[in-house]
Amino acid sequence: MRTSLLLLVTLPLLQAADAPPAGQASDSARAQVLVAYYSRTGNTEQMARGVAEGVQRVPGAHAVVKPIAEVTQTDLEAADGIVLGCPTYFANIPGEMKVLLDDWNWKLKVDFTDKVGGAFATAGGQVGGQENVVVSLLLFMVHNRMVVAGPLYHNARTGSVWAEAGAAAITGPLDPGVGEGELDGARRLGERVATLAARLKATGAPARSAVEAGFQSLFDGRTLAGWTVKCLPKDAALAAKAWSVDQGTLLANTMGHKEHFYIMLVSDAEYGDFVLRLRFQVERGITGNSGIQIRSRYNADTGWMEGPQIDLNPPEPELTGKLWNEGPGPHRWLSNEPVDGFKFKYADEGDGWNDLEITAQGLRIRSVLNGVTVVDYDGAGVLDDAEHRQVGVGERGHLGLQIHSFHELKLRFKDIRLKPL
Repeated sequence: MRTSLLLLVTLPLLQAADAPPAGQASDSARAQVLVAYYSRTGNTEQMARGVAEGVQRVPGAHAVVKPIAEVTQTDLEAADGIVLGCPTYFANIPGEMKVLLDDWNWKLKVDFTDKVGGAFATAGGQVGGQENVVVSLLLFMVHNRMVVAGPLYHNARTGSVWAEAGAAAITGPLDPGVGEGELDGARRLGERVATLAARLKATGAPARSAVEAGFQSLFDGRTLAGWTVKCLPKDAALAAKAWSVDQGTLLANTMGHKEHFYIMLVSDAEYGDFVLRLRFQVERGITGNSGIQIRSRYNADTGWMEGPQIDLNPPEPELTGKLWNEGPGPHRWLSNEPVDGFKFKYADEGDGWNDLEITAQGLRIRSVLNGVTVVDYDGAGVLDDAEHRQVGVGERGHLGLQIHSFHELKLRFKDIRLKPL
């Protein structure tokens, strides 16, 4: 979760305030559209500001406008929509801009999935290649799993409605500057991208979840709604900061703090049989441990969350996805067999995100990490034994995301969705 238009000089439309005007959503709830441009003479920058004006027309959206060289990873991750623009050099994208776009993939490892995108270009002549530049920018977005859109037009006389690939301006000697008609195209582009970004954000669920029949989102990308932080009283101050929403993800962060017991983020709802899917990301070098409790319950007296746990183990990644019993009874591995073709990614590998699926049906628990089955465990006689039944775990209970006791951990979750069976 995001539309953010970045501006070097604050637009008059974006006035600083301690709180949004009455009836207007706060920035965290508004879609952010990032408008990133490359400009030498100011013409492309003028078009970028036109795009920003279009974004501002949409309730629930705001724009951030920036030269592309100043765009940060935080800008990209926070944006719900991204509009790119540049001049046309020999019917192509300027080399400086192409290098920066490549860096967003190869160096920053940004996940652009389901962000809304649009493009615009300027050129010296009527057939200067600007459409080729727009298409090239859109192809960058499509290959990065974005949803792309262009400006909408309506002919009031005929009733015709149509869209174009992007916005463009002719700025050469025969037609100097950016005209009002060209700015109108830029505004329409910004309005269309912002409208779609705001609609997606308002659903409160990632688009990836929406297309999976029967699944419900457990994380809205903005708040901890549906979850409760649980810990021993001595850790309450740290726990209030240890779990947060950051850039549309659930962030577990106890870096610099080791003197704590378990800090859990526990689902308010209980579940029995289900399929749980989520993505998680961890940086290389993190030494802390985590895990996902299923069919479990938090014991406020001991600080333990008792029940089965799928391990997440950054320092020993080969243990990730394995099944652990966090009580009652002995804490021990329930399934820890070697796995052929095991796959685990740190944040600096590929897109940096791991896909985990956990299925709990009857007494059988199965975990699949990045498409590879890690656990297929029959818990008969264990998950339904007297100890587990006495505390009401093993067959039904809460979900729990764990920060391990006395560990420094930094870990992100997103796209958390569940299908009851």
